Amino acid sequence: MNRQNIQTQKISVVMAAYNSEKFISEAIESIINQTYYNWELIIVDDFSTDGTGTIINSFDDNRIIYLKNETNRGAPFSRNKAIEYATGEFLAILDADDYSFPERFQQQVNFLNKYPNIDIVGSYVKEINEKGEIIRYCKYPKRPIQIICSTFFVCSIVHSTAMIRRNFFISNNLFYDETFSSSQDYELWSRAVCLGNIYNIPKFLSCYRYSESQISSIKKEEQKMNAQRITSTFIKKLGLEKVENLLKTHSVFINQCTFDKSIQSVDEIIKWAVLIYEANKKTKLFPVRPFANELILRFLKFNRVNKFSNTATLKNVLLLNLKLKSLFFPYLQLFFRLTKMR
Repeated sequence: MNRQNIQTQKISVVMAAYNSEKFISEAIESIINQTYYNWELIIVDDFSTDGTGTIINSFDDNRIIYLKNETNRGAPFSRNKAIEYATGEFLAILDADDYSFPERFQQQVNFLNKYPNIDIVGSYVKEINEKGEIIRYCKYPKRPIQIICSTFFVCSIVHSTAMIRRNFFISNNLFYDETFSSSQDYELWSRAVCLGNIYNIPKFLSCYRYSESQISSIKKEEQKMNAQRITSTFIKKLGLEKVENLLKTHSVFINQCTFDKSIQSVDEIIKWAVLIYEANKKTKLFPVRPFANELILRFLKFNRVNKFSNTATLKNVLLLNLKLKSLFFPYLQLFFRLTKMR
């Protein structure tokens, strides 16, 4: 398919905005500046009380559709409303405080046309602060088999990089769960990975803004609880009981909770990893060997975050491999997925 034909495929860009006057202009401009021009931008203003609406209306482009909620309903409701309004073949997500690079849409449409078996495509992302300065370069697993396994542990596709086939989204009823006040994207991907194929293009196509308002203690606790809801669903699908006890260890394992060496031991973490591995071998909820590889990678990060020495880390990893009764060597993946600090 040539470039001219590709440009005939319409993209519906979904954006929820609430009191976003500080950054939304940059987000909108990043859509206008795309090299791919056949798009509609559906912005749902969630009853903002600042100048968000005025800024949106200042853009003179008939491809921009402005909708406003009569009351504050939350981001999931606003995104669902935008998706119901969408007419494009593809849905592209962009949050109001993030922005995309000019080639994002063209590269993602090219990719989806080349690989019709892929239903959702994301990318690497540059994380920036409120001043727009790059904090770090974030990489994620690329292939569908890696993404489905890593989703058990963390969210592995950045919201503002996602492009989705609309037919896939609608036919599988993948609308955002409005009971999630945060982590709505992670909840959506946790369902999507079991229904289709997700791929991350190994290029930096968007910038994700990490702002101070996102990291309050209340917000962190809320995100933690919602992430645990997602993990709980996965654990139950693995056929395991006593979910609450497993969630505590899981939170420590993925560095969501502090590992206290004075009252916790690595043996507890390894025991949990083996339990999850054996449960997955039985249920085959995730591909067995790739899931084990992901388990090892996450365990390595656990050791690094908790500042175990190289010798201790090697000992811990060998012990885990011994307990799993097989040797897993996913370290090439680790090399490609290392997040680089600025």
